[in-house]
Amino acid sequence: MEIQELERALEEAFSGTMLYAFVPGLLHNFANPLNGIMGRAKILERRLENLQAAMEKNAVQMPGTLAEDWLKIHSDVRLLNTESERFADVFQDVASRFGILTHKKEDRFDLPSLVRREVRFADHYLDFKHRVRKVLNLSDGVPPVRGVQAHFAMALWALLRHATVRMGSQGDHELNVTIGKENDRVLLGIRHTGTPLTDEEREDMEGVLDEGRQPRIQDRPHCALCLSLLLWKHYGAAVSVEQGQEIWISFPAC
Repeated sequence: MEIQELERALEEAFSGTMLYAFVPGLLHNFANPLNGIMGRAKILERRLENLQAAMEKNAVQMPGTLAEDWLKIHSDVRLLNTESERFADVFQDVASRFGILTHKKEDRFDLPSLVRREVRFADHYLDFKHRVRKVLNLSDGVPPVRGVQAHFAMALWALLRHATVRMGSQGDHELNVTIGKENDRVLLGIRHTGTPLTDEEREDMEGVLDEGRQPRIQDRPHCALCLSLLLWKHYGAAVSVEQGQEIWISFPAC
């Protein structure tokens, strides 16, 4: 084998272990030191507060320069706790996302909660985070839907990634995600300010949906949208696509 073939084979073997073996172990190994850092930072902040209270009770005054340093230490410890909590939130989003991908049992779940997690996870794509204004209108009162959460998570990722690609790498854009209820169905709507589908892309997508055939992933930039909509249809959803810029999906409630 040529060196390039060996490299490609090893990369594929490595990537094949990422989702179910490497990433869960990586997240587990990150969790322990993170919890230790957060715990000690909280203890340090509490000790400083107790020490400050004791000094005030005993009317202890620090010299000017020491007082300034004391205030800086207080500020640094508070910042350490704030940033640790921010990191913990990001870590939890990633851990939850990969946890969902291993959840292959069909059950009832809350669609707005899953959408919120997917949008937060999508912020790890820097173009999505910095150039796209996210507007979420998610009704918490909608009934649950039934399905495999891993399937729904990947289909949502595909919709969000499709929207990001259509919005391109230049300028600022807006993404609107809406969840509501209509009779006995749950409605999911996604609207973006990117470029619409071409006539050829729309016809190809309609053919994929009507025939249920697999889109040609390598040479169809809208294939993520096609795959996502095919999955929704598998769960009894009705789909409506307006030029690819506005997508409505209607799920049976349960």
